[in-house]
Amino acid sequence: MDLDRNFRMEVSVPDSIMAVEAVRFALVPPDGFESERNWFKPRYASAIFETDEVIFGYNMVDIRILLSACDLKINIDYDFEMKAPSGSRGTCDDIGKFMKKCLPEDSLVTHDFKNAVHDQWDFKPYGELIYSYTSEEDEKKKTFEIYHVAKPNESFLAYLKRMQYCALWFIEGLSFTDTNDECWHYFVLLEKVTNNGRVYYASMGYCSVYDFYAYPDGIRSRIGQFFIFPPFQKKGHGAKFLQSVLNALRCEPRVLEITVEDPVNEFLKLRDFIDAKNCSGLSLFQPENLKGGFTNDMALEALKKLKIHCKQARRVYEILRLGCTNMFDKNEFKAYRLDVKRNIMKIYNIEQADLEGIQGNLDMNVKNSLIKKDRSERYKVLQEAFERLMQDYKPVVDRLKKMESLPPAIFIGGSS
Repeated sequence: MDLDRNFRMEVSVPDSIMAVEAVRFALVPPDGFESERNWFKPRYASAIFETDEVIFGYNMVDIRILLSACDLKINIDYDFEMKAPSGSRGTCDDIGKFMKKCLPEDSLVTHDFKNAVHDQWDFKPYGELIYSYTSEEDEKKKTFEIYHVAKPNESFLAYLKRMQYCALWFIEGLSFTDTNDECWHYFVLLEKVTNNGRVYYASMGYCSVYDFYAYPDGIRSRIGQFFIFPPFQKKGHGAKFLQSVLNALRCEPRVLEITVEDPVNEFLKLRDFIDAKNCSGLSLFQPENLKGGFTNDMALEALKKLKIHCKQARRVYEILRLGCTNMFDKNEFKAYRLDVKRNIMKIYNIEQADLEGIQGNLDMNVKNSLIKKDRSERYKVLQEAFERLMQDYKPVVDRLKKMESLPPAIFIGGSS
């Protein structure tokens, strides 16, 4: 890996190449250095190539980021074709300089990386095993394990930094956690692979959790980052991983509630699915109770049994009630729609026009629209807000109808 080549050459007004199209990743297992690569593309490049996410001055750029599949050692190599000089002058981007941004110090040159790949047989999981499961994939029975790293050591923190470097290509706005802050702890998802009698552990993803102090002796746990490598996505691992994380947090007596920090849309849907599936096992969230409206007792049951915050409990109620509402019954669906809209109005405190500190499912533009518009325009904005919620809820309702295997939810104080 040589990132120090001089690229500050004068060329014509540069062509631009989208960085996410120029970059590709591959996970390399200990027995697969010479095997064909299973490449996958990043989703974002703003952390490396700034906000415009483009590379200037080239006809072609191919950046290959190789990762040792177990301990995630990093090797970067690339090929390029500069734009031929003609006409007015410009300057091409220094690819090496960009690629050094955020790159962990233990990244490897190609020769050392090859040795590191073979050394992965010695990699052992960090932390305590909290859950394992098997799954049929590609006509093979595979084993997966989830570990909790409550007290990370220096070796794990270096591994975590490599994992987070990868994650920032897939989660917009991700930042590295403060490794000096002992309130952070982590969960790691691994595939346990047996090949010719030998075992290795392939890294699949991680979850970071921050514990806030709650007077007098409690904790409010907040999920900060949740990432699974693309080759392992869309196979049910995210749901099993998140359920296992939530179970572990619920089992900690000091944890009072579990929240999520600024969830992206994909994670929001996953969280909604898990919370709705778990709440469907609570007595007050049964269909015969849902149509009577959301109550304080429902919020209290979700908090006590599952440590779900009241705002999320209300959202789950709306999802579950939608699932048992006859969409073709005009009166039944109208009752549901009005119930949801009343909550939207309540969230944004329309009568008092108090926007300070209010959090909800919609953005500030919607709040301002509801405040400033007249009654007919406000109705239109409110209807659009409702329809956006339906777009969020319906995929969750559809997924709940499937017989998806999950780790059993742990209910505090026993099942309802």
